[in-house]
Amino acid sequence: MTIVCGIDGSAMSRRAASAAAALAKRTTDSVLLVHVHEISAMAVMGEASPVPFVRPGAIDAERKRLEEELQREGEHLARAYQVEVRTELRSGLPDQELDQAAVAAEAALIVVGSLGRRSGSVWRIGSVADRLSQSAGVSVLVVRDSAPFERWALEDRPLHALLALGEPATAPSLVRAVDGLRSFGSCNVAEVQVYDVEHEGLRLGLADLEAPDTKRTIETTLVRDLQRRFGELRGRGNVTFHALPTGHGTADTLAEFAARSHSDLIVIGTHGRGALRRRLQGSVSFGVVALADTNVLVVHPTREKTSVERAPAVVRSCLVATDMSSTSQRALNLALGVLGGRGRLVLLHVAVVPVIPGGLVPEYRPTPRSSAAQLDLERKLAEAELKKLLPDEPAETGESGETGALECLTEVVESHDVPQAILDAAERNEVDLVCLGTHGRGRVANAVLGSVARTVSQLCTRPVLLVPPAK
Repeated sequence: MTIVCGIDGSAMSRRAASAAAALAKRTTDSVLLVHVHEISAMAVMGEASPVPFVRPGAIDAERKRLEEELQREGEHLARAYQVEVRTELRSGLPDQELDQAAVAAEAALIVVGSLGRRSGSVWRIGSVADRLSQSAGVSVLVVRDSAPFERWALEDRPLHALLALGEPATAPSLVRAVDGLRSFGSCNVAEVQVYDVEHEGLRLGLADLEAPDTKRTIETTLVRDLQRRFGELRGRGNVTFHALPTGHGTADTLAEFAARSHSDLIVIGTHGRGALRRRLQGSVSFGVVALADTNVLVVHPTREKTSVERAPAVVRSCLVATDMSSTSQRALNLALGVLGGRGRLVLLHVAVVPVIPGGLVPEYRPTPRSSAAQLDLERKLAEAELKKLLPDEPAETGESGETGALECLTEVVESHDVPQAILDAAERNEVDLVCLGTHGRGRVANAVLGSVARTVSQLCTRPVLLVPPAK
């Protein structure tokens, strides 16, 4: 494979080139050094004008000089790191040309330096790094310090990486990227998830968000989930797990933790949002590239070639969302049949927390929220109701005769957004199938699904099985 590295002759871009060469030495890849010659509109107009703005032939002379400098830099890297280095001079907009060079070379990575937003570089490499990190078709490594990569490649010293795990859609690509690094050399990984106390407390059904134990409970749960979902990283190196409450923002929290832990590299995913969507919806990776004092690897989701699977899919885990109605019971029975007496069944009940209006409603007297003791009692009652729905003695063998047991779990969570609570539970438990009834009207008033089934089926990234009421 090829690693594309953008270089403009500045000290920071040379650090990026050194980092690219160090990576290539470890991975046995080759390096393609690319310098993008930006031609101003004045220069182009000048050559066609009766009164030239620039000396005739100046552009060609400049290109020749740049090619010679680029060639010398390539030869220096090849000697220093004993890797194959090729060079290419392009003209145009740097971020677009680097992306096109990566496509042409079938590269898996683009490496660029970052001088920050106040750089005086002619190439404006700081803004190029920002744009590339969001728009490139492959992953982008923004280099601030090449020394960790040089020690990793030449001295066999470990890298210290911060793996920022956020949305489930980007997690597989991030794990593959870190596994790739660890397969070539030792890499100690700190797996980090930034959380919002109010959101997680509501999701986990914690009544008192100000209680001293609330953060501890949230972080213990999140760390346990991280260990279960991503603990088995391949390759060499230690793995630690951290749940961090968000402060001024997710990007700030990650950048501050990276500085405190002396991380050599932040590995983060991106959705590739454009400038307008970034302004409206925000972008954590864009913020991390701007705020972090260390190197940042922005991993773009890979478009893997899909092939038609000949073997049928096996459902080993299922989430059933119930409102205690007869339709929900039908959904549970169907899920038990699909699992065939083995695997993992998660029975979820969402207790709806009403959204209390503020001062916009005249003479409104909201009912005081239940105390912590009342909420705990309601939770225990709901859990008892869920356990009544489960089979008394789970079967020890499946239909195929394979030995195994059916693991049954119950969850009661509070949320004002029932569909999102179901989606969160499906991702949290990593189930193969979500099963729920449609138009349920149960005896528990706080958990009416109604049109929730339709919303879940539209937004869920996992297969959803909808069960209609009996006629």
